Amino acid sequence: MDFTYVWFSIIIASNLWIIVVAFKESFGWGLVCMLFGWIGPLLFAIEHWKKVRWPLICLYFGTILLFIDVYHDVK
Repeated sequence: MDFTYVWFSIIIASNLWIIVVAFKESFGWGLVCMLFGWIGPLLFAIEHWKKVRWPLICLYFGTILLFIDVYHDVK
């Protein structure tokens, strides 16, 4: 069974979760996280680790599993 869509769903949900937490912190942080790809959420996570610990763990978990799944399909 192909789980690629599951990993994409986890990644998208985690990104949205980080953006929501950033907007709850301030409008500026929300815009930074939305507009600056991977660097915005990373900067926000460095600054507010306690608030985005779980969404960031889910994001990296989904990304790692996606890479493993894609690598496995290529072989």
